[in-house]
Amino acid sequence: MTVDLVSEAWRMAGADLDVRVQAPARVVIGGTAIDCSAFLPDFGSVNGVAAFSVSMRPTLPAPMNTDPYRSLLNDTTYARFDRDLFICTLNDWNWFGKGEPPDWYTGAPWSL
Repeated sequence: MTVDLVSEAWRMAGADLDVRVQAPARVVIGGTAIDCSAFLPDFGSVNGVAAFSVSMRPTLPAPMNTDPYRSLLNDTTYARFDRDLFICTLNDWNWFGKGEPPDWYTGAPWSL
């Protein structure tokens, strides 16, 4: 599993925004283990969200109900942590975690 700039940016986002992030990560989609740039267990779906950088060029199997939501992210846009961009992305993915979401979370759809 290689570390890419998108993974590094998501690790920074996790620390700054106080959200759980595993970056890079290995997730199971369609019964197949696949590397992704980041996995956020509290966003995207009840099974979390797997974020893939475009440069990973993932070939993803058909999803199953137990799979995480999948998001393909532009390497240039997500290669460095931009607080407003990452907040907009997380708001768009929606909170599915247990307990209260972070203070900055609004749940507003994509707005940048």
